[in-house]
Amino acid sequence: MPRIFDLKTRVEQVQPGSNNPCGICQRQFAKYTCPACNLQYCSLVCYRAEAHSACTETFYKSALAEEIQSQPAKSTEEKRQMLELLKRFEEESLEEAEDSDDEDGLASRLEGIDLDKVDHDTLWGLLSEEERQKFTRMLMDPTSEDSQKLFNTSKLLEGHEGPWWTLEDPSPDVLPRINQVPSNMLAGKFNHLLLFNIFHLSLTYAYTIRTFVISPLSAQPSDELEEIRGFILPLSPFLRDKKSTIMFTSVDGAITDWASRLPELPRPKLLRTLTEDTKRIFSARPVVVAEGDADPQQSNHDRCMRFLSDMHALFDGLKKHAHVAHKLMFYLAFVANLPSSASKELLAAVEAWQEKHPEDERDTSPINISRSQALIEEI
Repeated sequence: MPRIFDLKTRVEQVQPGSNNPCGICQRQFAKYTCPACNLQYCSLVCYRAEAHSACTETFYKSALAEEIQSQPAKSTEEKRQMLELLKRFEEESLEEAEDSDDEDGLASRLEGIDLDKVDHDTLWGLLSEEERQKFTRMLMDPTSEDSQKLFNTSKLLEGHEGPWWTLEDPSPDVLPRINQVPSNMLAGKFNHLLLFNIFHLSLTYAYTIRTFVISPLSAQPSDELEEIRGFILPLSPFLRDKKSTIMFTSVDGAITDWASRLPELPRPKLLRTLTEDTKRIFSARPVVVAEGDADPQQSNHDRCMRFLSDMHALFDGLKKHAHVAHKLMFYLAFVANLPSSASKELLAAVEAWQEKHPEDERDTSPINISRSQALIEEI
């Protein structure tokens, strides 16, 4: 049987029909094989897991070295961005080094170096092996505190104002376009518990936006979208499964299930950020969702309609994901009919969850979540 490799990630693809479980999460069927250790895994999320860090650090280090020694075809802007990120890392490391007595520290290695004129190769060569590993780990986990500090203080993110739902007065071109919902779908009857599934999806959506530092998803180059789809679906697998009957019955259950699907249990600060995101997304704001012969139909949930529309655009038009797009359109129809009282109850439940799980900036331990606590209902 021929061996198939993904040229973008340089990993072997598991042959169709394989029933081997993912070696990381043990929940999904494996799709790929790590060329370094032969571990079979299901997605980029699992590939990046801490349990697989020995291989992923080597992979990202190699990929970064190739980027630094990039071919002439690479655009000047791409090179400038990578150089800017490396410079910022050097400067931050230099500040730390100046506080230490290490004679072979970065401060001594950078003596006489003009960071405004130095090239990629020289910068990379000045880093110790430990510093190179730290830098590549930052690129691997953009949600970590060190990574956020590096990205947020770098000119690399100039023009990126943050997730669209956090902007006070955004221009229309930075907002996801709301899909018009077919009138026949608006007339349907809906189970009110669907709101908790949509809340689960909003956690996945906010996490994806913040992890990839992109906003909105539908504005990204087409060659990057498949990686984003592969990132999203394992986090909310009921969206991918055609026959899924999972329905969450509470905010607590949705958060518990969602957090358990991450490669590592999340820190309290991450869940605080994401639940704050969901509160903004579900806050009431009127918007037209369907034009008609009579009065246009309106929804009170502008941002919620936009996030679902953005996800719908990610899967729409793809034959293998047709059921995903259809399910998202069904959720759009549900939200279009959602009364403000229902979203207010959801927001109150989110706030109640936050009160039970207060954020302590001194606490860097993972939040205590057991997947067995998830409250779901088979329908």
